[in-house]
Amino acid sequence: MGSSHSTPQPSTQKQEPNEAVSHTPFYGQIKGLLYKMFGKITIRKWGIIRSPVTTEVQHGAEFEGWRKIEYFKMHFRPAGMEINTNGLELGTLPDDLSPTKVMGDFLRYLYTEALEYIKTHHIDGREIINEVGDNKSFILSLPNGWTGLPQQRMREAAVIGGLVKNDNEARTKIGFVSEGEASALACLANGLCPPNLKLGYRFIIADAGGGTLDITSYEVTKVSPTPEMKEITSSDCRFAGSVFVNMKAREFLKSKEGTRFLNQEQLDDIINERFELDTKRRFSNISDTHWLKIGERQDNNEEMGLIIGKLRFEGTDIVSFFDFSVTEALESIKQQVSRYGGKPMLVWLVGGFGGSPWLLKQLQEGLKDIGVEVSCHDTNLSKAVASGNVLFALEHTVYGLQDQEKCYNSSARPKHSPSISSQGDLANGSSKLVHDLSSSQICPHNEENTSSDSVEPRRDDGVTPLSGRSSPPKNNTPDRQTYM
Repeated sequence: MGSSHSTPQPSTQKQEPNEAVSHTPFYGQIKGLLYKMFGKITIRKWGIIRSPVTTEVQHGAEFEGWRKIEYFKMHFRPAGMEINTNGLELGTLPDDLSPTKVMGDFLRYLYTEALEYIKTHHIDGREIINEVGDNKSFILSLPNGWTGLPQQRMREAAVIGGLVKNDNEARTKIGFVSEGEASALACLANGLCPPNLKLGYRFIIADAGGGTLDITSYEVTKVSPTPEMKEITSSDCRFAGSVFVNMKAREFLKSKEGTRFLNQEQLDDIINERFELDTKRRFSNISDTHWLKIGERQDNNEEMGLIIGKLRFEGTDIVSFFDFSVTEALESIKQQVSRYGGKPMLVWLVGGFGGSPWLLKQLQEGLKDIGVEVSCHDTNLSKAVASGNVLFALEHTVYGLQDQEKCYNSSARPKHSPSISSQGDLANGSSKLVHDLSSSQICPHNEENTSSDSVEPRRDDGVTPLSGRSSPPKNNTPDRQTYM
């Protein structure tokens, strides 16, 4: 999960590059929330990617009885949806905490950090915040097919998190887009499509996240004046994300007899920080040897490969950690291709786990025999969904269409306030990718499945069953409007 934003402003001001909200006091990947005892809630990072867990968090977790909450989004899944977690324990929530309350706290954290980012990373950031006031719209994403009740619960969470004031505002200022579509928008915006995009171009989005692999196929149904696309096969979501690599690594460490490093908390620290930060992210060659620090310099055991506190990992060992996730990804992608008649399709690999050199290499090698290429853009697409959320809002903003191919990866401030497309404009459930805007272009800042070939009727709640999207909210903004 993450956030991106766009702040359209008067076009007389200089254009500035767009970027994600990534620099926060707790910079890194947020994997869960910690709750203090006795009901006083404070959001804290638990899992990290780019920095060690803070001393404050360690102390609170160990001595103040903080409760760790992970995978809370899965509690939002539609009623009756059966999932195979492949041994991953989703856990239960405390009696006094509901999934909506936890999500609300998380949204509050993202919203607060987004506002702070705008204030500190824009020359006139505080002016923007003050001038925009309540004229903010929010695009939230959920897995493909999570429509109806999950979206309503997200609106309730948005109220709890302070994004909007009440249910009425939630209905007018909160919009939805499926995670698959958001990722596709981000990929097209970052140049993964051919320069001469043609009708019928097909591609697969492989969103490799921490817990799940989400595989969705799309086809371009229109290229001019703005491209449109549709889902062409049933999407596939599997619990086979990067957390399963960690699970296998943990099992490997526990199998090493004769070491004192069998304490669960020690194992968690070693795997979630040292292995996650270094070994897993760098691994790319089966012939390489890696050393993982699991003890102190005085810790030695040649028989188990422990030298001055560092444990030797052979490349074959690390490959075994990845095997489950790689196998699941290959099987899912091949099924997608088979469902569409076995025709070769390009796979765009996104998500945090998508940055793994080994995962990319194995997908490329495992799919080449069926003519499928796998691409991972140089641009950081680990937050493709967050970037795509803003793209979704901007693609339905009405402007004169004049200049070509000047939109993405730049920002501008329009002379006139934006007007969001009506629900009727989105009834076909396809996605419009805006490549040409007026001379005052507007673009996003970059920052966790169903299908049909026919047009489905729009539900009363504004959701198109095809992709799980709802109309971007309308705001009558006199001068500025911010999308988040």
